[in-house]
Amino acid sequence: LIETEKMYVDDLGLIVEGYMATMGAKGVPEDMKGKDKIVFGNIHQIYDWHKDYFLGELEKCVAEPRRLAQLFIKHERRLHMYVVYCQNKPKSEHIVSEYIDTYFEELKQQLGHRLQLNDLLIKPVQRIMKYQLLLKDFLKYYTKAGMDTEELEKAVEVMCIVPKRCNDMMNVGRLQGFEGKITAQGKLLQQDTFTISEQDSSFLSRAKERRVFLFEQLVIFSEPIDRKKGFSLPGYIFKNSIKMSCLGVEANVEGDPCRFALSSRAADGSTVRFVLQASSPETSRAWVADVFQILETQRNFLNGERFCIIAIQGWQWWLGGNAPSPHTAPRAPVMAAHCSPRVMVKCRGHLSPCAVLQCFTMTITSLSLSIHITWRHWAHAPSTPPLRHLLTASGTRDIKQNLLLKQPSSFLQSTAPYFPLS
Repeated sequence: LIETEKMYVDDLGLIVEGYMATMGAKGVPEDMKGKDKIVFGNIHQIYDWHKDYFLGELEKCVAEPRRLAQLFIKHERRLHMYVVYCQNKPKSEHIVSEYIDTYFEELKQQLGHRLQLNDLLIKPVQRIMKYQLLLKDFLKYYTKAGMDTEELEKAVEVMCIVPKRCNDMMNVGRLQGFEGKITAQGKLLQQDTFTISEQDSSFLSRAKERRVFLFEQLVIFSEPIDRKKGFSLPGYIFKNSIKMSCLGVEANVEGDPCRFALSSRAADGSTVRFVLQASSPETSRAWVADVFQILETQRNFLNGERFCIIAIQGWQWWLGGNAPSPHTAPRAPVMAAHCSPRVMVKCRGHLSPCAVLQCFTMTITSLSLSIHITWRHWAHAPSTPPLRHLLTASGTRDIKQNLLLKQPSSFLQSTAPYFPLS
């Protein structure tokens, strides 16, 4: 483990102290300006951490072997930098392929390197996949020696999860044609290839192969790019998407445990139904369970079943239940927006009513919440509320904000299919 770590750090050094340093000192061709940052991503961060910290910590484990498992468990969050690197990797590969036989070949010759740049840039991907194999070897020897394996088993689990996230994000990075911001869709929960039939009204389309990505806020349907057409790397072309606020789910379609349906409901009440054929009942159940979990989370927020606090720019929003008493809360006014669910807004000043809502929709993720509000009336407002400039006494204005969840709610579980927004 330590010897291969030293070799890995040396390889990263060839990139950072070789290619990156040379390009920084001598500049890059005019048509490549700005692309160099995409080529290398956050590899400098990865190099510095392994060289200055992680390698030394591994070497300490020679004298204290029991520290090894703790080291990987402790730094699970830090290893997320590999997920960031892998998400950028497809874009990097595309640029490197354009210059590999010209500019980067010249640099390789100047630096006297044996390996090409693309061979070096794949090293972080290979390394993050390798740790789990090395730890599994330790686990095997610990078991034979009759030693306690609890922490080591947890370390193996961690180093199986991180590479999976890396692989997931590399696939997402190869998605073409999606105009939204992929990082704004929440955590990627599932991805898989299905045979899908689309049903619009009474029309049922011919079944097609689709790669489907399940995010906390969105389901994305994409078409795999045929490698026979000259594409060396797997890629996907965006075809369709469903927002979670418009999503319905149905398990065991026509009694088949491998089939489930995702439905998209439009504002006019029309519904488009996608029937997905999974490769196994286990895959189908896993997808349905994750979708149910997201929809149940949304429904519980909208029903106000728990009390939570959202903070933004000095305001606090209470969703569900009643706002804290002004006698116990900090000295500040509370403005009440009458809607369902109830929303209480706390600002500087005194208690006063604020608005009646025409529309209130919400998108929930594990980390954030997005609210879309249309105000119908604004009265008795404090003199300088942060939102006053966005509101008028007559007419309506739309306000969209991303709010940070300060005190998460507890959510109930459900297995019944439904549309969460009625």
